[in-house]
Amino acid sequence: MGVRGVLSVSSLLLALLVLLADVGATGPTVVATVPVADKVEDVAVNADTNRIYVTCGGQDPVLSVVDGSTDQVVDVVTFELSPWAVALNPMTSRLYLSFSGGQGEEYVKVIDETTRQIVATVPVGSWPIDIAVNTATDRAYVVNHLDSTVMVIDGATNQVVATVEVAFLPRSVAVNQTTNRVYVVSQDTVSVIDGATNQVVDSIALDKTGWGLALNPDTGRIYVTNLFDKSVSVIDSTSKAVVATVAVGTESVGLAVNPTTNHIIVTNEGSNDVTIIDGTTNSVVATLSVGDGPRGVAVNPATNRAYVANQGDGTISVISDALSGGTPTPTPPPGATAFTLAAGWNHVCYIGAEQPIEDALAPFLADVAAVYGLRSDQGYDRWFPGRPEVSAITTVGPYKPLLLLMTGGATWHQSPSGSSPASASLAQGWNSICYTGATKPPGDATSGITEDLSILYVLGGNQAWSRYVPSRPEVSNIAQLEQYDAVLMLVTEPDPTTWTFDP
Repeated sequence: MGVRGVLSVSSLLLALLVLLADVGATGPTVVATVPVADKVEDVAVNADTNRIYVTCGGQDPVLSVVDGSTDQVVDVVTFELSPWAVALNPMTSRLYLSFSGGQGEEYVKVIDETTRQIVATVPVGSWPIDIAVNTATDRAYVVNHLDSTVMVIDGATNQVVATVEVAFLPRSVAVNQTTNRVYVVSQDTVSVIDGATNQVVDSIALDKTGWGLALNPDTGRIYVTNLFDKSVSVIDSTSKAVVATVAVGTESVGLAVNPTTNHIIVTNEGSNDVTIIDGTTNSVVATLSVGDGPRGVAVNPATNRAYVANQGDGTISVISDALSGGTPTPTPPPGATAFTLAAGWNHVCYIGAEQPIEDALAPFLADVAAVYGLRSDQGYDRWFPGRPEVSAITTVGPYKPLLLLMTGGATWHQSPSGSSPASASLAQGWNSICYTGATKPPGDATSGITEDLSILYVLGGNQAWSRYVPSRPEVSNIAQLEQYDAVLMLVTEPDPTTWTFDP
């Protein structure tokens, strides 16, 4: 049983899972109970396809596939052994399931999400109890509980490329894709692994028996369930200090973060309920009764639904975790261009005059949770409302692409400042660019840099990332690039190059 559902702003792919909040909800509530199969353990969610994957280890072990739009089981994958943890890489459409049936029967199966076929079986260590995936690096991290190790699987080769020793009896794992750090909780320690070197580079001491683990990279907070203390420890990842201890239910084992609402959903196996914590105030906002023996939990921030695996009664509880309200749409100024912002992630061009960022966002500031800007060194500058101590962005200039995390929808009316740029400088690696050329197919728009371009992404109005790959029409789904589209593009050319826009 793992704890799924942490989304982050990947320094490479900007967290291709996208978010869409329910507006007008009255608060967290259980909206459905879905029968799946016996002995439900873990759950993972694909926000792009709205599919929920549930491991069930009963007499007839299966992976149940639930349609999030209908709350119905639409497929099952059968196994000889009981599946334990499940994790997902939506970028590669690969599912990772761990199995532990005794000596020689401890492995991870890699499954094609589309065909449901097993594409690889990877031997791992003793009792592979949890898995987490870094979609930016295509690495899966498998916690071997009895070996006190974490094995690193390369998603491209389905081979173990490293085995990392961590603190005694590790239990849960979570990945911060922005920093490429991997956090592993053991009984009294959180081990911090550098994903680039596969080395433990730090540790955080715990004064209670840790069990579940989740993190919110947007706020720099780590959450650890304290199994025997009826509490969750809130840890600042920078200072390593416990900044709050929040009372929850009995035998809290699983937890997940909803980055849209900044809520932490905690499963309490002993009291058959879920505690929902506000990550801003570190206070409990709801306690909801669910099924028998809730364990794994995952969040789909694209629908603001949380899915709780109830081991004792073979069901999953579906929780609506929406924010209510929203900012009214302001009256547009003359000559303004309208940019539609949805609750969740938005990759958008700022085209106005240079000004303080809070002034640029003033019409809908109450709905802004975070702002990120990609630097040339592949890192991100960020800005959080009311948190100058962790904010690096102070002003925003014309034709600057921004990644906005919104808690509610809005329309951003902007008046262009000066003449639009006719070109953009590109560096090797990821580039976030405000496209100001004429509307045309992406192949035509990028014809001058085809040899340098590996892939290009656009975050569409449907909250889904579309892509263009040169000479790969079978995997490309962008029809047109529009003026003021914010694009994310991977450049392979080591020397700087220039993308010239046609008027």
